Amino acid sequence: MKREQSSWWQCKLGIIAGAVFHLAGGASSAQEALRTAVEGDQAYRTRSAPDSRPAGQLKAGPVYYNIGLGYSLEWNDNVNLSSSSPEADFIHRPQLDLRAMWPATKDSVLNFGMGIGYQKYMDHPDLDRMLISPNSELAWDIPVEDFVFTLSDRFLYSQDVASQGGLSGTAEFPRIENTAGVRVRWMPDRYQFELGYAHYNFFSQSPSFDYLGRASEQFLGRAAYRFADATQAGLEASGSLTDYESPMQQDNQSVSVGPFLEWQLRADLRLSLRGGYVIYFQEPGPLFGLSSDVSSYYVGIDANHRLTDYITHGLSAVREVRQSVNQGSELTEQLTVRYFVTWAFLDQATISADCFYEHGKPPPLGIEETYDRLGFGVGVNWQLLAHLSVGLAYRYTTRDSNINTRDYNQNLVTLSANYRF
Repeated sequence: MKREQSSWWQCKLGIIAGAVFHLAGGASSAQEALRTAVEGDQAYRTRSAPDSRPAGQLKAGPVYYNIGLGYSLEWNDNVNLSSSSPEADFIHRPQLDLRAMWPATKDSVLNFGMGIGYQKYMDHPDLDRMLISPNSELAWDIPVEDFVFTLSDRFLYSQDVASQGGLSGTAEFPRIENTAGVRVRWMPDRYQFELGYAHYNFFSQSPSFDYLGRASEQFLGRAAYRFADATQAGLEASGSLTDYESPMQQDNQSVSVGPFLEWQLRADLRLSLRGGYVIYFQEPGPLFGLSSDVSSYYVGIDANHRLTDYITHGLSAVREVRQSVNQGSELTEQLTVRYFVTWAFLDQATISADCFYEHGKPPPLGIEETYDRLGFGVGVNWQLLAHLSVGLAYRYTTRDSNINTRDYNQNLVTLSANYRF
């Protein structure tokens, strides 16, 4: 029983590490439409994995579910990400997590996940906010012969700043993000074809970021040959139409195309490679009516390896063009490299560590900021009881910019407790 619990917690910490990477800047592939698709791929694999549904689930009629309660106390020595006058604070974060699965028919499964919490600042009450975790999702997978139809909706309500490398000098980035979409996978024999559509909305919850309010239509097409159940290679193309609410921001359309490879080298080693060409067509801006189309490239590498029964590690490198968070600069070229490792050094204890490097710059003709971010973190999780775990973590992030007033250093220490019913 102890070994099963240890294995399950190691798997869970691997998923948490992936979520942390997402929050710290996104470890998925390039461009908004393709990024949405890759995140959808990861969510589908997580839903489909047998070890993602641990034993002991609660049941209400035909619905299986898990409930978790969590609390964390964080000390942050620079809540406003300031270069000259950092302000420290203690932050309380209680949270409720709910995961439910309903086998709607013999073959189709409806999954629901929601993490909802609240953050309370001791010395900065104006920053108190409700939170909804980024893995909150409603998804329905419907297999029909050689087809799999997926309907999904992913929702986020947060003020997290750490995930936005372009931001500094602010303590909050409150926003609502929602992505609703449909995906069709057709798998005749050794081939796989996919079509996807998603509608994305960004709603700012602060007047300071109202200029980022936008809606985007996202499209995806793929064709691949499957060498094995979890190994395929092919071509993928994506496109998006982005409409900003603010007349000061340039609406744009993007198209990307390139090859990709999903390779299950061994049962414990998975590799993902993709790359290609991307172009953004920007509509004439408010200044002098000029437009500035951007042609570039994207690269994505992601490797995950279960080294032993107790050690799992992974490496990712992403070079992409993405929508900027700074006013007057709609696009940013960004390179992000990350590494993580988790080690179940005892039956009931796991230690994890990660580090990342991020470089951001404006595309050609841009006159905005160029920056570098570097960070690392380490944490330990201890399974005290069958359903109760505690954790202690530390994270350091530093940012260096060509604009001196936008540099910062930040230290975080977090003590947490989680109870799973």
